[in-house]
Amino acid sequence: VLACGNGFIAHQLFGNSCLVPLSVNLTNFKGKAKGPVNELEWTTANEKDNKYFILERGTDAVSFDEIGKINGAGNSSFEKSYSFIDNSPLPGLNYYRLKSVATDGRFEYSGIISLESKPQAQQVIVIPNPTSGKFRVRADGPVSIYNLFGELIMNSSDNDELDLSTYPDGVYLVQSGNAFSKLVLRK
Repeated sequence: VLACGNGFIAHQLFGNSCLVPLSVNLTNFKGKAKGPVNELEWTTANEKDNKYFILERGTDAVSFDEIGKINGAGNSSFEKSYSFIDNSPLPGLNYYRLKSVATDGRFEYSGIISLESKPQAQQVIVIPNPTSGKFRVRADGPVSIYNLFGELIMNSSDNDELDLSTYPDGVYLVQSGNAFSKLVLRK
């Protein structure tokens, strides 16, 4: 693997120099974490026989998996801008690189960039709240309901209507995953 000076790194099996680097001049490769997604952008100054880009992601900057394929310009002597949105970044540090593939199958890798992805906070929404007994819960998974003594009083694996009308008035905790919400019961 050799640096060839055009923004990419050539992959060669034999030889000790960049005999024929691909004609893709990568001028910019950057990314930005935007809430639950990572947005990646890159620019080429010119392209010759560029069939497509493969966007790869890894967690250790060594092993990568393909997460997207974007058609290249083929042949262009003008600046071209590209973008890709990673809708499901992994929690923590994500490493990204581009693989530029020519029409004849030759390929080159870009340098590696990294983006920090923070897991989105889970939410538990109780409707209506306060309630006289019957309510619904909006959550990403199963729901558990506890009294203020920490005793489990109900589990639900779906988000159908729940009913606490047989329980005494008071405050209850509704949990889903690591998220909690307070529920007020008034009859």
